[in-house]
Amino acid sequence: MTDARNGNGDPGVSGSPLESPRAPGAAHPLRAFLRANPQLVVLLVICVVLGLGTFIAVLVSLVTSGSDQTTGEPSGAIMRVQAAIVVAHTLIP
Repeated sequence: MTDARNGNGDPGVSGSPLESPRAPGAAHPLRAFLRANPQLVVLLVICVVLGLGTFIAVLVSLVTSGSDQTTGEPSGAIMRVQAAIVVAHTLIP
């Protein structure tokens, strides 16, 4: 039997010492799963984009809110976060 990676007669010898000891031709399980389910890749991309967009929108709204009086936020948590952002902004040049 010949090794598909390097053409040797010994299938136990790989072409590179960094290659994994998997059987020749065996794909990475995650890559094989994603190739079999391309809709999952699209769903993951959508979730990451929406999650990052929401996170950035919350940060922008915290930074740009100029009100000193909160409207229902528990114990002034929003103002403390906004103050921490202002302090961090002054410390980072």
